[in-house]
Amino acid sequence: MNLHRVRAKLHERRSLRPGPGLSNGRDLQTNHLPAVMPVLNLKADTVEISVSPNKPNIKFVVSKVHSSIEIAICWLVDGLNTKQKAFPRTIIYCRTIKDTACLFQYITTEIPECIELVDMYHSLTPSVQKDKIMEGLRSPTGTLRLVIATSALGMGIDIVSFYSVVVFGLSDTLVDLLQEIGRVGRDRKPSAALLLYNSYHLRSVGKEVKEITMCTGCRKEAIMSSFLNPEDREKLKETTRVHACCDACATHCACGVCSSLPIEDMFYSIDGCEDANDSADSDVTFDYQCISDFDDSFDIDL
Repeated sequence: MNLHRVRAKLHERRSLRPGPGLSNGRDLQTNHLPAVMPVLNLKADTVEISVSPNKPNIKFVVSKVHSSIEIAICWLVDGLNTKQKAFPRTIIYCRTIKDTACLFQYITTEIPECIELVDMYHSLTPSVQKDKIMEGLRSPTGTLRLVIATSALGMGIDIVSFYSVVVFGLSDTLVDLLQEIGRVGRDRKPSAALLLYNSYHLRSVGKEVKEITMCTGCRKEAIMSSFLNPEDREKLKETTRVHACCDACATHCACGVCSSLPIEDMFYSIDGCEDANDSADSDVTFDYQCISDFDDSFDIDL
């Protein structure tokens, strides 16, 4: 996260509690700590209690996809059409309300018989519908299989039995990305996070996020390192180069019993990144003409 944004949030927190005391620096990158300590009235001898945000049970898959929505998510539409109620419960995060609505409309138009299995969540979703979605997210036996959402589906939400998350268009910052990934696998069961992007998406993300797409080593190490202390970084390195870490490490795994989760199998079965390089210079994220009821004023991150 941008250091100026961090300081602004902390100054607001300090105004509410001017004296020193216990402070929560959730998802604070370690290189920001020296700069924010004075803002929180913390002295040099302050005791720091850190908890690693790394979740070894979540595998990271980073892939460039085609700028056309039809090609980029054909694997998901095909999987939902085939599996229906057996489709793995999944959250798809989009950057804007417009993206969310377009994705929802495309999927439900292609497979209208699955409309009861899919829903979307953003800041403009009616309260009654939000409550219904939240009930489905909290129920381990709910029929809801796919939720397409913005960051409005955020922290403090107890999501049960969801083991797949798709970030469609990378988050602006590593903090945002980490929070969205952390919505799944909360019971420590094997889970997967698919981080999908095209060249248009990269125009609005921060430098740290963009570097992940160019990383040739461990994806998880690239994302997590700035949040970990030296001891936790070493622990993370001990779990890399295995198939359950990330797509890059999976190519080096020598365990002999490599396995993958259903969401990965669906993605690779049709290859959601097919012809991605052919659209590298495209200015179009996907065909917004599929959504006529939303204008550019809805192109906001909520």
